[in-house]
Amino acid sequence: MSFTIVLKFSRDWCLDPFFKRFNSMKFDRGECNLIMINNTQDLFISIEFFRHLAEKINEFKTIQIIQTNQTKSFRNNILNSRGVPHPFHTWSSQKSFQMIKLIGDLVKDEIHIQLEDDTLPHVDTINLLLLHMKDSKVSIAFGPVPHRERGFKVVGHNAYNLMKFDENGFLLARSNFPVYKIGVYECEAAGYCNIAFRKEPYKKAIQFIENLKVGIRGSGSDIYFTNSMKKSGGKILCDFSLWGEHMFQDNGKLKKNSVENTRQWDWVYNLKKRYYNIKFID
Repeated sequence: MSFTIVLKFSRDWCLDPFFKRFNSMKFDRGECNLIMINNTQDLFISIEFFRHLAEKINEFKTIQIIQTNQTKSFRNNILNSRGVPHPFHTWSSQKSFQMIKLIGDLVKDEIHIQLEDDTLPHVDTINLLLLHMKDSKVSIAFGPVPHRERGFKVVGHNAYNLMKFDENGFLLARSNFPVYKIGVYECEAAGYCNIAFRKEPYKKAIQFIENLKVGIRGSGSDIYFTNSMKKSGGKILCDFSLWGEHMFQDNGKLKKNSVENTRQWDWVYNLKKRYYNIKFID
């Protein structure tokens, strides 16, 4: 079955470790349409795509490179977060959601898998996600990844099991699954990395975000986007055998967060004080 992998890059320092892992992964490249998105003006990243894939480039069904030519200053513009409730805006805010819409236009296959430059997928990620997606009731399947924080002060990961919204759709509370889970579990929402999507629910989720009363569209928030698929009747599956790693730079040095550094928490919004309280569970 033909499927698509989308690689999203905006950091050049991720190239070497990411492709070392990606090239070691076993999956049917002959059925894979590979889309690589260089979300910067940096031509170096696009050139490096080819260098890292040199030995395997003829194994893929198709390869497409998209260079968005976004500047870092434009992506960091504070105006991008206007009207987006804290803390659900990202540093690239409006551009995050535009990226999701771009991917929706580019992908032609029923199933596509998104991989992020700063996350290292488990070596079995692609094959197992494709296996889970054989169930037509599954809209999303993914592997958990720790949040990225300097100094390994990690406060959770990207698999959410409890969520509460107000009447306008604003997220008031959420909790992530215990880190020690084993097996496959249904979730309320997921992060964008190491994740497989089904085409039609993905398109409907874009429409949901565009019509949401809360001013969240600019954030491209993965929580709202993925949770809408659950609300529409689809399943969101997290496979806890597929723990990935999250990379970051600390004083110029590459570091990685793994499952050993994660913690479970509850995150509750204080309506009066207008900020979030975090309660650590383990």
